[in-house]
Amino acid sequence: MAMLRIKLCGVNNIDMAALISVLQLSDSRLTSEWQLRQSGQIDLFIYGVDTEEGRSMLREHKQGVSAILTQKNQSETLANFLIKKPIRTKQLAEILNAAEAKIATVKPADKITPPPQPRPKKAVKTDKKPKSNKSIETPKLKPAKKPSLLGALSKHLSRRKSPASGLPSLTLSTPSPSDDKLNTIVDPKALATWIASLPADNQAITVDALLEKLVPLNRLSIAPDNRLALLELYRELVNALVFSRDVDTIKLEMSDPTVFEANINQLNVFLEELALGYKTVVMASYQQGLRPNLDNTFLFAIIRAAESISLLTTNAFRHYRSAPPPGAIHDLHQLYLYCEAAEVLDSQVSLKISETKKPFIHYYNQIMLTGIADPYSLAKYDVFRLFKLMGKMADKVTISPLSKHQRRAKHKAIIAGHFCLECHSDRLATPLHLVDQENRQSAETRVLNPQGVLFAIEQIFEAAANTTKLGRYDLDIQLLKKVIPQFNASYQRQYQRLAPVTNRPISLANGFDAIHCCLAKPDDGQATEWTIGNQGTGGLMAKCHKSMLPVINIGDFVGVFEANLAPRLGIIRWLQIDHNDIVQVGLQIHPGQPAATSLSPKGQAIETKCLYLPPIAEIEQAETMIVGKGGYSPNRTFRVKDGEKTYTIVTKKLLSYSLNYEQFNYKVLND
Repeated sequence: MAMLRIKLCGVNNIDMAALISVLQLSDSRLTSEWQLRQSGQIDLFIYGVDTEEGRSMLREHKQGVSAILTQKNQSETLANFLIKKPIRTKQLAEILNAAEAKIATVKPADKITPPPQPRPKKAVKTDKKPKSNKSIETPKLKPAKKPSLLGALSKHLSRRKSPASGLPSLTLSTPSPSDDKLNTIVDPKALATWIASLPADNQAITVDALLEKLVPLNRLSIAPDNRLALLELYRELVNALVFSRDVDTIKLEMSDPTVFEANINQLNVFLEELALGYKTVVMASYQQGLRPNLDNTFLFAIIRAAESISLLTTNAFRHYRSAPPPGAIHDLHQLYLYCEAAEVLDSQVSLKISETKKPFIHYYNQIMLTGIADPYSLAKYDVFRLFKLMGKMADKVTISPLSKHQRRAKHKAIIAGHFCLECHSDRLATPLHLVDQENRQSAETRVLNPQGVLFAIEQIFEAAANTTKLGRYDLDIQLLKKVIPQFNASYQRQYQRLAPVTNRPISLANGFDAIHCCLAKPDDGQATEWTIGNQGTGGLMAKCHKSMLPVINIGDFVGVFEANLAPRLGIIRWLQIDHNDIVQVGLQIHPGQPAATSLSPKGQAIETKCLYLPPIAEIEQAETMIVGKGGYSPNRTFRVKDGEKTYTIVTKKLLSYSLNYEQFNYKVLND
């Protein structure tokens, strides 16, 4: 495979880390090997044009194949290619393969190569003294740099050691060491002092500063013990960065989604880099032939890597992102098999710098249970609560190899109730009855039994039924009621899926006001364009690129508009954003065909927007009205204006409601 070189120009540390990570994950898609270089022959120049430095360097670009890296939609007229942020595996692979083809067409004279160095003349022995010539200076040769004792010892060991026998192989994704001089802090005391000086009230600035030091640290060759001491200082900030949600953050999410999204991506890179740091220590120990049951540093790094991957995955769940970066769950599965074989799944360890409070199996079970609970169908504020609840359930899980019966069973019904861990894959736990026989036969497949979790949840429900003082635990109980059907592993679709449709366009209006506007004035531009992915008897799945959308959330009330069909109402039941920024939503269709009307309180001229729904015979429901949140109160008299028709109603019972709407029935009064 050919070797091609990339030079980054004006690219900040966050984008550099993201590009390096995605480049490693893109390896299987590439037709040639690519490496980052700052000097020597360069095949592709990548300019970060979101910075003034990068734009300036791009303007000075003279020759060679080039690409620009940017978050904005802009023309790449000054460059050959455009890399859109956030960087995605498929996009980068396609661009690099296209760049390779472009490079092949560049004339040799156009390629950027360093000037040739003159060959040194052979020394000739002579007894004659050379004549002095002041106009010619003989260059002083620098003495060869002696390798450090640690470096020499490391190389010596790497030549003689190999992974421990009798244990599975590990191929964790780790950063490639850099040949360049990197600006970071390698003294733990100096790092602690520097971290203490970071602003406590600005998360974006803090994370950016941390990445400026953590990214180069992960690409620097240092002793494992020193690396762990440094990583622990970065890890101390995780809880404050991930689990805190202050008023300013909520305001930013609502007022400036673009900046909020950039902050999310920044935090994701930090969590990914933290995991990479610990995995680097794991792989160094593994390659030296150490065993985690005999080496505390090795085991400590494994547990910390599992914790970091679980946090990275949970943060992805929290923002409805496909979890997590490709390869991370496979790394976690590899570590499980390794710890299982080394018999350290339940072991904890203590070092001088810190100690693990939970064993590896705790973090592994916790994130598997969180994934089983379908976090993509929960309100974003519930995801971290779910993660913490699953931490309390982690010791209720049993994991074991599949039995002969489970491996060979052909009838799915007789293996329902368990979950499959396909440890050779990059997937979270899957209901066992949905896994084909070939994958169930794999030696790397395990079965997860959630019966202990179900029993523990039932005990919580029983205890709650016997007390009237729930307090804050009432929120936990409500959440557990939402997710308990998922743990039965026999959860069935509520609605039958219909024949597939092919990219059928629809428009969605998000929110009560937008729905009313689209019904009253269909061409008012309040709806966004989506594409139907599939549909069922009670709902549909639609998808759209994230850049085209405002902020959307689970539970949002939407209007569904499609050519040649009557308008419908729907509620977003699940939401997921894949690694290519394609948003997918699951909509439950609300019964009834809406029409835009308005209400006026009795004796007042103020009009309130309202949606009228005619009687629905299938569910024996009389005609109803829907108003915005807070618009309903019982036994209230309104004057209804429906086109040219007006009449008086009195509100009766509240039938359904959410954060976005309230639906009620009513009685028509004789005028």
